[in-house]
Amino acid sequence: MTGGTGVVGKAAVTELVRQGHTVRPLSRNAAEDVRRRPQGGGGWPASVFDQNQFLGCAERCDLVLHVVGVMEAPLRRLRTRV
Repeated sequence: MTGGTGVVGKAAVTELVRQGHTVRPLSRNAAEDVRRRPQGGGGWPASVFDQNQFLGCAERCDLVLHVVGVMEAPLRRLRTRV
């Protein structure tokens, strides 16, 4: 899940875990997030601005939720090559 530490993402993680799902939120501070919310099932260290950090993040996942919201960022950081 991208955006798992934001307003919408935190609520989604909480509800998914409550329903018995294992959630793997992507976060720049994944280790710290896991310490704060160990019931979430782990995290994946990544920044939405570095597509290489996403490699492998969805392995063995049944669903990917993309709920990240970038409020302010330089345009050059948002451009990616496909």
